[in-house]
Amino acid sequence: MLLCVILVVLQGVIDRELDKPKYRCGCACVDPGPAAIGDACRRTECGFQFSTLDQVGSCPIPSPTPWPALVQVPRPESRAVRTAGQPFDGLPDPTCRDTGSCPAAVLITGNNRSLAQSIFSTPSIPCHIQVSYVTICCS
Repeated sequence: MLLCVILVVLQGVIDRELDKPKYRCGCACVDPGPAAIGDACRRTECGFQFSTLDQVGSCPIPSPTPWPALVQVPRPESRAVRTAGQPFDGLPDPTCRDTGSCPAAVLITGNNRSLAQSIFSTPSIPCHIQVSYVTICCS
């Protein structure tokens, strides 16, 4: 119970600190009103271009760059090879590490086997698909 109270109080302190103007996204008047009105501003814009380094982290990104799907492929010296204690078939000899020609095994999981096969457009090979030193196993 005491831990919950401490967490709630700590959250309130952090929220109040981060809600200060020095941490809010920076804004600027882009369309000032007529001089007769005084300091009135017709239109204000907020964004990273009007922010300090402390403020820029709280600015929204209107259209973020979409990231492509990424797969981390291990370096050739770290790829799986056949060993005496390895029960899996289809792995290459350890000598492929010397030449850097070991294929990388990439597993595609899910219930849609035909989708996985169509992605690599080789439906004639049901499980192991070799694409320039990358072996795709559909299961």
